[in-house]
Amino acid sequence: MERLVTLSGVWSGTPRSTWDVISGRLQGLEAVLDGAAVRQLLRGIPALAWTFPAPPPGATPGDPGGPVVITNTALGRDYSTAQLGQALRDAGAPETSAFWEAALPFALASPPNVSTHCFYSYGLRTAVHVTYARADFSDTSPMVRYDDGDLTVPHASLVACRGWAVRQVASVRSHSFFGVVHGMLTSLPEALEDILDAIAGEAG
Repeated sequence: MERLVTLSGVWSGTPRSTWDVISGRLQGLEAVLDGAAVRQLLRGIPALAWTFPAPPPGATPGDPGGPVVITNTALGRDYSTAQLGQALRDAGAPETSAFWEAALPFALASPPNVSTHCFYSYGLRTAVHVTYARADFSDTSPMVRYDDGDLTVPHASLVACRGWAVRQVASVRSHSFFGVVHGMLTSLPEALEDILDAIAGEAG
């Protein structure tokens, strides 16, 4: 592989995925579909575990390390990124917890050691922490704290690939665009032009 060009990379995960799985959120369809059925559907999709917030390097399931991304005030518990398995079990999703624990060894991306271009956006309100008030996590409208990102992925996760610059010899270039929704960079003409230049090896 000669170069790597990434768009809206979810490098260290997103709390929105755990929020979706625990609460049964499916792009608004939960309002017209049976909520229990939506939760069961989402909790049975192993791929979602790959986008859960990543714990710190070297952390094992249950460690208190990493930022707190879920709180349950009824249980009096804060769950860090390394404690998501327990949060999922407490929320009645043991199968998703198992998916997450199986994905843990691959959660932190290693430097590709090739010329890299990271394209991402910023400037949109993005969920970074969810607080539940019911012991069974059944809140229909949990309290959500927001920060910068692309609506789906927090800024800190989107820019994590920049850390590769000190871990590999090959160049790492970042390309950021304001106010573009996650996964929609190619709909912006100037972003698309830069992406094509990067693929062709012509980007500076």
